[in-house]
Amino acid sequence: MATILIAKLIRPSAPNLTKLKAPDFRQLKQRITVRCNLQPFQPQETIEYINSRLARAGMKEKTVFSPELLAEIHRRTQGIPRLINLAKSLSINEEARLAC
Repeated sequence: MATILIAKLIRPSAPNLTKLKAPDFRQLKQRITVRCNLQPFQPQETIEYINSRLARAGMKEKTVFSPELLAEIHRRTQGIPRLINLAKSLSINEEARLAC
């Protein structure tokens, strides 16, 4: 009996990618079955998101970022998870560099 593999791809993308109207993208658009638009996080959601990511990395219940820095990360990233991840990583890397 032959085995059939079906792949499902979940691809988060920037909102501007949903506006593709060129004929070249017709087949791609036909294959997209679900589309969701996520709103940016609110300040408290940004804090919860960062804390959950840190907890998964083994930093549960440890204060890594001050409340002021968390507020600044939210302000500069406008609550966009991809930018929050980048800002968080850059902050941790810079702190590690200064500690050496």
